[in-house]
Amino acid sequence: MSCDTCTRLTSGTHIKSPSDLKRSIKKASEAVKLGVLKYEGAGISGDPFATLAIGAHWSDFVSNYFSCPSCSQLFHLHAETYHGSGGAFEKIDQINEQLQGDTYGT
Repeated sequence: MSCDTCTRLTSGTHIKSPSDLKRSIKKASEAVKLGVLKYEGAGISGDPFATLAIGAHWSDFVSNYFSCPSCSQLFHLHAETYHGSGGAFEKIDQINEQLQGDTYGT
């Protein structure tokens, strides 16, 4: 369940193009810097968020997890970029994979 801190952060932002992905990465990066989100780690097939946040080229899969420090709502920024099938920056109920250690925003 989202709180007032994170409720407007994302309403299931769909990623359909590289520019959508860049905007979502920027949105997540700014939220971490402002303390609205806490970075939890990269999914097993994703690049560490620190690499993406500085504008580096992403690989075939983007998979990064965040949480709200106030209410613990989880968020997943994910995209399949190789075939261009897109992705989303969305609220999730749980993380279903092991995360890579990454210290972005800490």
